[in-house]
Amino acid sequence: MLSANPTLPTLLGMDSRSLSAEQVERMRAAMLEQSQYLHRLIDRMVKLHWRVDDPVWITTFKARDAVDAMLREFVVRRKPGGRLR
Repeated sequence: MLSANPTLPTLLGMDSRSLSAEQVERMRAAMLEQSQYLHRLIDRMVKLHWRVDDPVWITTFKARDAVDAMLREFVVRRKPGGRLR
């Protein structure tokens, strides 16, 4: 079983630079959709005065931050032609 730890080498040699331009665009679009959903969800949670120590509140913020970080990778590392650097 492969570890989710990004510091460990993969057994198959696949990494984000191996993605095709189409795969990059599909993943970027999916991450954008998820980011927008999580931002709307957090807005609703704030309006409803969720407790900040609630596990769902905490996990939702972590999920939003993780999705936004992944989305930034697709934007920052994208080179002409759509592949990743």
